Amino acid sequence: MEVFSKLGLNQVIASSLGQRGSTGTAFQYSDIISSLFYSYLCGADCLEDINTLVAQFSLSPKCTLPGEDTVGRGLKELKEANVVYTCDKSKHRRVTQSQPASAKL
Repeated sequence: MEVFSKLGLNQVIASSLGQRGSTGTAFQYSDIISSLFYSYLCGADCLEDINTLVAQFSLSPKCTLPGEDTVGRGLKELKEANVVYTCDKSKHRRVTQSQPASAKL
């Protein structure tokens, strides 16, 4: 479970996506992404399988993973709107409009 922090991925995710929640008690985006990552490493097929993983890891007091409902909400917070641009030659280009995750909250 400490792989994310040892590799510095928590800091990279936090600096890229910003802080989640205003109280400091909310699961951060790094927690959400790591929960998703570990669940797929353990053979999960869908988001709901995260709850099985959370139940197994809850036996360790140092391991706290968000459940599938929190992961789902976090992923919805990170979604971006698509914008379609049309040029003179009538070719469509789909570009994802990017904005910081903190601006979406």
